Amino acid sequence: MVKQRTSEINETIKALEKRNKESEILANLAEILQACTTEIESYKLLENCCTNICCDYSGFLGIYDDNQDIISPVAFLGDSDEYKKTLGISLLMTAGDSA
Repeated sequence: MVKQRTSEINETIKALEKRNKESEILANLAEILQACTTEIESYKLLENCCTNICCDYSGFLGIYDDNQDIISPVAFLGDSDEYKKTLGISLLMTAGDSA
């Protein structure tokens, strides 16, 4: 009974430590985003931050263009090659910068 309870407490501590780390990353992100001077700079920052927070997941950040009714991917995390293949993107190009 004591071993089980100790194990449960340790798991809770690990979960709380992970959440605390994520909160710190998000607080830093908010501060750094305010210093970004271009959209490209913001996208790269978000890509790096999301990769750190969501390391077990894959996905992309898309910007919705209501004039063309499309979502344009601007940043990827996780297995980005798989998403680029799915979306038909061979190379993500953003304002003369390549990713």
